[in-house]
Amino acid sequence: MNSLKGTYKDLRKKGFRKDTLRNIRSQAAAFLDSDVLQKKKKQMSKNKHFKRFAPKKASKAAECSAILDDMDSYTPAEQAAAVIYARKQARKNPFAVCLCDVHEEAEDQLRETLDEELAIRTAALSPKNLWGTWLELYNIMRLVDDLGWEDELPNYEAACQQAEALGLSYDDQMDLEKVEVTDPRAFDTMQQLFDSCRCEELNSVGVPLPRLVVQEIWHVQHEQTKAEYLLKRQELMAECDAYPIQQYSVPSQRVNMSSINGGFPLASQYNEFYLFHGTNDDVAEKITDSDFLIKTAADNGWTFGQGVYAAEFVNHAQMFAMMGNGFEGDEVTILVCRAFCGRIQDAGSWPNTGQPTWNVSDLEANISSGAYMSTTGSEWPQTNYRVHDFILPDDDQILPEFIVKCTFG
Repeated sequence: MNSLKGTYKDLRKKGFRKDTLRNIRSQAAAFLDSDVLQKKKKQMSKNKHFKRFAPKKASKAAECSAILDDMDSYTPAEQAAAVIYARKQARKNPFAVCLCDVHEEAEDQLRETLDEELAIRTAALSPKNLWGTWLELYNIMRLVDDLGWEDELPNYEAACQQAEALGLSYDDQMDLEKVEVTDPRAFDTMQQLFDSCRCEELNSVGVPLPRLVVQEIWHVQHEQTKAEYLLKRQELMAECDAYPIQQYSVPSQRVNMSSINGGFPLASQYNEFYLFHGTNDDVAEKITDSDFLIKTAADNGWTFGQGVYAAEFVNHAQMFAMMGNGFEGDEVTILVCRAFCGRIQDAGSWPNTGQPTWNVSDLEANISSGAYMSTTGSEWPQTNYRVHDFILPDDDQILPEFIVKCTFG
C-alpha cells in the first residue's frame, strides 16, 4: 500500500489533477460493472479451470472485503492478513494507481490498534507467565514486521528495548544451554570466590568442611529463567527507588565476577549479590533445567519463613551438598546464584537450628505486605551467629548462573 501511495504522489507531481484521477477511478469502476465484462465472466465460467479455482478466490476476496469494512469485529491477526491480501490484489489490478486510497482508512485503524497492543503487551509481560505473555507480544511484533511498520509505530521500539533488556530472542522458543567454562582465568576467579567466601567457624558445627577445589564450571544460559529474573528485578528496582534502602555486605562482593558472567554487572545498590546453594547433582540439574521450586513444606525446615534459602558462605552450602550426597564421596556440587534481595528484613539470631523462629508468621507477613523483599537471619550459635541465610520469597529473585563441581582439597 505504501508503494501505491508513492505512485499516486508521483503522478500528482507529474501534473495529474485529483479530479482527473477520480474520473479515471470512476470509469474503471463502471467498466468492472459493465455488460461487456459480465459477458466475459460468463464465457470464462465455462472453463473448467476457472470453475475449479474461481470460487476460492472469490471467497477470499469477499472475506478480505468484509474484514476491511468492519475492522473492529476481527482480531489484529485477521486484520493484518486482510490488509496484506488487499495490497497484493491492488498490485495486480491495472487500475491500482487509481484505487490506492481505497483501504487507507483500514490501514490507519490497524496502525493504531497494533501500536496500542504493543504498549499493552509490553506492560503485561509477567515473570509468572513469561512464556504466554511474551508469545502474545512476539506475535504482535511479527505482524508489525510483516506489514513493514517497524519505523512507524512509536511503541515498537519500546517493545524491542524491553525484549533486549530481558535477553529474549525474537522467536517463539525459550533456549536452554549449559556451556562448559574452560578459560583458566575463569577457574582462577571462581576459585578466588570460593576461597574468599569460607567461614572457618562453621567447622565447629561438627561436620568437617574441607576446602573446595573447583574442577568443573558450567554456565547456565536459560533464556526463560533469566528473563523472569530480570523482569522481577525491574519491578523491584522501581519499588526500591521510592526511598533509600539499607545496603548489606556479603563476602562474594570482594570478588569481581564481570570476567566470568558475560559482563552482566551486579546492582549492589539494590542488594544484588552472589549467594550459594548446595545440593546433590540430580537436584542441581533439575533446578537449572527449570527453576527453584518453593515447596509447601521445607526439606530442612523454614527457620525464617517460606522461600529459597541461599548461603553467604560457600562452605555453608557445602554442608548441605554433603548432606544431599549422604556424606559419601569427596565431590560436591554448588550452585552459584545471583540474588536480588532489595529491602532486607533482619530476623536476628535464633538458637534452635532447623526449627521455625518464634515470629516466623510476622516475618512472612512483612514479605507479603511488600514492606520487605527478602529476609536474613542466623541459626548457628556455634559460629557466634556469624553465618547467615538469605531467604528469597520468590523464585524469580534468584538465578542459578553456574553449576560448579568441586573436590576436597
